[in-house]
Amino acid sequence: MTNDSLFTYQYEQAYMDNCGCEVLSTIQSKVDNINSLQFKIKRKENNMVLLGYADSFVVNEVLFNVVFMIPETNFPRYQSEYSSIKSSFDIR
Repeated sequence: MTNDSLFTYQYEQAYMDNCGCEVLSTIQSKVDNINSLQFKIKRKENNMVLLGYADSFVVNEVLFNVVFMIPETNFPRYQSEYSSIKSSFDIR
């Protein structure tokens, strides 16, 4: 797998078909210095609504997915923390 293959309709459709969630939006993002595809996702689980992000990126032909999920009511409070955590990654 290559990073370019993430930015295709087929990958986005496969993610939506398999995530068990609703994809609210999709943007190009960065994890360390690597381009990623970020999905904003929503999932209902055990009478709770979760909101979060899933970042997909490829390093050395290996697909990585970083997922951040939190109860929807707490999302605005912790959204910036996810950005800080993601920016602290050092991928080599």
